[in-house]
Amino acid sequence: VSEIATLPLEFDNNESYEHRSVRLVISYDSLVEEVVITQEAKSHRLMITEVTPGLEAISSKGGRFDISFYCNTKWKARVDYTDGMLLSLSANEGNLSSTISVNVNKNDDPDNEKKAVVTISADGCQDIDIHLAQQRNE
Repeated sequence: VSEIATLPLEFDNNESYEHRSVRLVISYDSLVEEVVITQEAKSHRLMITEVTPGLEAISSKGGRFDISFYCNTKWKARVDYTDGMLLSLSANEGNLSSTISVNVNKNDDPDNEKKAVVTISADGCQDIDIHLAQQRNE
C-alpha cells in the first residue's frame, strides 16, 4: 500500500552570511528516507548613500570630501587609478556602513586636469568605482 503524506516545514530567516543545512530523516516501519535541505545565506549589500560635497569638479586647490555608504559586511577601499592626482583615504577597510574621507592635494599643473578612481568593495558585492576629476590650475 502506497500513501503520500505532506509534511509542512517552517524555517526562520537566515540572518547569517553562510548557507545552512538541516538533515531531515523520515522513517515509517522499515523504510528510512533522508533529505538534506539547504537555506541560502543572507545576501551582502553595498551602496553609496551620499558624497559631500558633490564630485562634479574638484577644485585645483584640492580639498576634502566624504563618501558615505551602506554595507552589511566587511568592506575595503582603495585608490585604483590615478594620473597624478595626489589623494589619501581616511580608512582602507572596515565593517558595516561607514563614511570615509578623501583628501585631495592641490593640482599645480596649469595644462591638465587630474583623474583618479576610488574603489569600494565588499564580499559578495559588485565593486563600486567613484571617478574623480580635479580641475587644472589656472
